[in-house]
Amino acid sequence: MFRTLEDAAQRAFEALAGKARVSATYMIPPNAGRRIQLTVAAVNRGEVPSGAGLLEGGTRFQNSTDLHPWLNAIVEVDQEGNTWGEVLNTTDEQIKVEQGQVYGTFTKTRESKDGYCHPWRVHVVSLPRRVKLPKAAEDNKTAPSLREKREFIEKEFQIDKCDCLKTGADKKRAVDLLVKY
Repeated sequence: MFRTLEDAAQRAFEALAGKARVSATYMIPPNAGRRIQLTVAAVNRGEVPSGAGLLEGGTRFQNSTDLHPWLNAIVEVDQEGNTWGEVLNTTDEQIKVEQGQVYGTFTKTRESKDGYCHPWRVHVVSLPRRVKLPKAAEDNKTAPSLREKREFIEKEFQIDKCDCLKTGADKKRAVDLLVKY
């Protein structure tokens, strides 16, 4: 039995979190960023479910390597526990990252099918696989028009199907906000 509510919360958190380790040895060039493959062994062992989750780069990794990892990023982890992270080298020296080094922590996010059984977890509505950019953006010749931006946002975010936007004015305001940013 748990001694305190904090013990129970910590145990529940640990059931949904695992250490993310560097999968291979990388040389990070000076003043550059690099994408690195990570492995979450707890997912591979079945202790933590695969799927979308929060990747938090650790301060211990940052202090031991002089690299800047992602601090909070939503990533997808496959059944084998593989995912990607990034590091930024702001020094004038090349830095070596060793295989097996702990990058940080992966915490599984709550999915819609989970309902409210894990209310303390982050909720991700959906992660788009591949976003189709407007034709003008793909050609990289001209910037998309305001109309093209609005159509793209309405389609990608499925504004018409969004239950929380009740009126046409709410939908227009949401699209305007997304176009602005």
